[in-house]
Amino acid sequence: MNDRKVCGAPKDNVTRLSVKKKHHTGLRLLALVCLAAAGLAVWLNWGSISPSSAVIAIQAFLGEFGDSKFPVSYSQGSFRDAAALGGDVAVVTDSSLLIYTDTGLQIAERRHSLSNPRIAASGGRAVIYDEQGKSLRLESRFSELFSTTLDYPITAASVNSTGTVAAATSSQDYLSELTVFSHTGSQLFKWYCSTGRILSVAVSPDGQQVAASVISSENGSIKSSVAIYSLSQQTPVAQTDLTGTLIFSLCYQSNGNIAALGDNLTAILGSDGSRKATYDYSGKTLRCFCAGLSGTLLVFSRYGVGQESTLVSLGEGGAVAAQANVKDNIKYIAYDDGVTALGSTGLKFFTSKLAPSGSTAAAGDILKLLCIRSNAFYFTPATAYQHKIG
Repeated sequence: MNDRKVCGAPKDNVTRLSVKKKHHTGLRLLALVCLAAAGLAVWLNWGSISPSSAVIAIQAFLGEFGDSKFPVSYSQGSFRDAAALGGDVAVVTDSSLLIYTDTGLQIAERRHSLSNPRIAASGGRAVIYDEQGKSLRLESRFSELFSTTLDYPITAASVNSTGTVAAATSSQDYLSELTVFSHTGSQLFKWYCSTGRILSVAVSPDGQQVAASVISSENGSIKSSVAIYSLSQQTPVAQTDLTGTLIFSLCYQSNGNIAALGDNLTAILGSDGSRKATYDYSGKTLRCFCAGLSGTLLVFSRYGVGQESTLVSLGEGGAVAAQANVKDNIKYIAYDDGVTALGSTGLKFFTSKLAPSGSTAAAGDILKLLCIRSNAFYFTPATAYQHKIG
């Protein structure tokens, strides 16, 4: 247990006052040390950050040591999307990007004019884009790094932790286009796709590859093709076809494999396009999922059982690492240090092996769920909530 306990007989008033005074002195000393450390970090990096960013940096650094301010009401607009931005929480409302530390201190508020804003993030970088619009911008904790307007409406976007951005759009002369930008906004790669529509994109952790799921039809059946490109050449490294499957999400893993999530299976592909593993849903209905660098979580409705779900954890190689049945209808799932699921009865917590570790009630109309380290965050139209796991 990590909770702090005090045991023993009560002391007299003088001793209690003395202890209290020493405690406050210690807190003041800790605050001074933290301020000095933050000041030193800003001084060492002064050439690369603006004065306003320096103020934010000090506020954010000290805010991480404070009491939690959650739940917090959004200072601007209503909730549209959210993502983990490093250890922070990035919330996109219908009017602004809001960034909070994991204690609820708001460290940024940046306005946008996007009609249908979405966010994708990795590490300390986030791409905010207008789904079915043309605007896109790359954000960090402290500033907007670049913005651009594409020629055609955006259908999907992705970013890696170094700020390499991939964006898929519709096209006039082709069926789709894929553009990759560096962290400064310069164009690194362009692909004109004539075989189908790009539904999902992903950038490799090292920024050397980009993958796209292309949807078409063949002999009356749906067909997904995962095209893998090296940014240094225009011919694909590989193209893997999955006939009869709709691949709607791609995610690179830390070992370079690609998790391709579909409506009836999840395929694990190598960076060369080879099929490493396949998890067939065997008729089960996929309700929600969460994919990341370290693996993939899938949630299925249990056939014939109205109030139960099956959770499946796939490792980076695609093998089943854990599985559990839950007596609830799971709506969202997320993971980091542990696993959190949102059901009709509230939040449920699990270890990485999907062993139950607790539960709690959750308030309001929840629109999204995130896990950042040992914290679960959930979002309603007007408020962000936090629950510490464990």
